[in-house]
Amino acid sequence: MEFNKRDILSALGLENESNFWTVALAGFGVGCLVGAAVAIMVTPKSGAELRSDLMEKGRDLIGRAKEQMPTNAPTY
Repeated sequence: MEFNKRDILSALGLENESNFWTVALAGFGVGCLVGAAVAIMVTPKSGAELRSDLMEKGRDLIGRAKEQMPTNAPTY
């Protein structure tokens, strides 16, 4: 019985050929996270002001998400 590289990688659950879009999307996501972290760290606001703004934006986002939910959807 003869094995090749593709057979071995497949048996291990690994891919030999990468999907460009998967790699690009992962890179974009990591870049967004790094950019957000840098933006938070270099903001000229004090810690209290920044926390207040983040909480306000979070509440606004949650409120908009609740508005978009169907009325018959279960709540948790």
